[in-house]
Amino acid sequence: MLPSSFSFLDSGAFDYAYFSFVSLLTVGYGDIMPTTPSAKSLITLISLVGQLYMAVGIASFVGKFMNN
Repeated sequence: MLPSSFSFLDSGAFDYAYFSFVSLLTVGYGDIMPTTPSAKSLITLISLVGQLYMAVGIASFVGKFMNN
């Protein structure tokens, strides 16, 4: 990724972790935005993985209690 792939003022490790967390949960506050096509593709993939991760997690949680 290029340094200008995302638009925000400070580019520290916390900002990238925060943006990944917000994208995985599909909250999307809009304070940090991808600006290049490769960054937009990566965030689309991260958001889809976040949805699947939550669905699998909830399904396994429900499945454990349905077997009891």
